[in-house]
Amino acid sequence: MYLKKRYWIIGGILTIALFLGIFNDKEQTAKQKPLFTDKNIYETNIIKSWKTFKKEYKVTDDVKIDNVSIVLNNKGDFESVKFILVEKDGDSYKTLHHQSCVSCPNLQDDDNTIWSEAVEEWPSYNKILDADTFFEQLQTLNQNMKLTKDNLNAFFQIRTREYSDVIIALPGQYFRIEGDNVNPIKAPSEEVAYKGFNLQIIEGNQQIFQSDENTRNIIITEEKNNSNP
Repeated sequence: MYLKKRYWIIGGILTIALFLGIFNDKEQTAKQKPLFTDKNIYETNIIKSWKTFKKEYKVTDDVKIDNVSIVLNNKGDFESVKFILVEKDGDSYKTLHHQSCVSCPNLQDDDNTIWSEAVEEWPSYNKILDADTFFEQLQTLNQNMKLTKDNLNAFFQIRTREYSDVIIALPGQYFRIEGDNVNPIKAPSEEVAYKGFNLQIIEGNQQIFQSDENTRNIIITEEKNNSNP
């Protein structure tokens, strides 16, 4: 009788613990708020979304952005939005990982994964773009350029390349954001040189994106301090 009662008590405790674990897990998931809540990039106020996200996750104005990959379908609907925010924290770095995906193999449909972690090093820190600058430039692009095309079954990836004093020539067209305008420019060559960041819009499929003649390269200039942190 004593053993039976004891098993009932243990079983009850395990059931409660399991329930609380499931509840807590759902609560954590519910708290995760992705950067973009609209379905389509053309319906999105990118700056407003970014400011709301910064406030929600207590991100400072000094944060930088790395590993950007925003994939759109041919209508401009978000397929996935992935990036890492990186910020100096004394001798280490704070990172916030964002992964929002409609059709990713490791996530359920419309699932979001946002998590933070501290790391000792971030080798590319001095060569990545300030997050504020990235989203401001993306907003300007969204207002001045059709980011997608009506090609059947085509997908479009927005990504950034690290800062370079001499941007190498890659296939595709070249543009530069000047104020509120996006103007075509000559491709880099021995006679024409640019320094800064290259924001690319690459046409491909959901798995493979590679620069080609359809790629649009947008040069972003930003003052850089290349001294070691």
